[in-house]
Amino acid sequence: MTINSPRFQQAETFLTSYDTGEIAHFNGDFFSHLRRTADLLVRWGNTEYVCLAGLCHAVYGTQGFQQGILEPDERHLLQEVIGLDAEGLAYFYCSCDRSSLYPTIGASGGFKFHDRFTGDRYEPSEQMVCDFLEVTFSNEVELGSLSPEFVNNCREFFQDFMPRCKPYVSQSAFEAAVRLFELPV
Repeated sequence: MTINSPRFQQAETFLTSYDTGEIAHFNGDFFSHLRRTADLLVRWGNTEYVCLAGLCHAVYGTQGFQQGILEPDERHLLQEVIGLDAEGLAYFYCSCDRSSLYPTIGASGGFKFHDRFTGDRYEPSEQMVCDFLEVTFSNEVELGSLSPEFVNNCREFFQDFMPRCKPYVSQSAFEAAVRLFELPV
């Protein structure tokens, strides 16, 4: 997967058509954040659909960033651009009630997912959780790489949460988080 693939370029065109470069985000503008998050996923060797999901990881808004560009009932628009697998992961990322899923990572009893848009609750596949966590790590590393304040404010949480994720993320993702958030190894 390269940033210059036709599908990736289509996705960037789609995102910029919604003026994502004009939407304020934590470290600048929304489009730049999305692109840097996807760049990390590419660098870490992820599949095309994970990289595309990373590029579009907040299009419906998230718990931490409410201002999406699409409503959940407009999923078909993004599916046409990035495909079903990538859009499915992007939707999962946006719809995830983290207070439901995060405590189940590294615990016995399976993963618990709560869709904050529909209210649905279910046990997602391990692959979906792995892909979700890879995008999560790229998002958090991207945010932290430009903001020492973010790192300082979140370090304690990540030092607890991220080590539990180690079996589910790539070595590259985990190593980037270890360096940035000073995780125990």
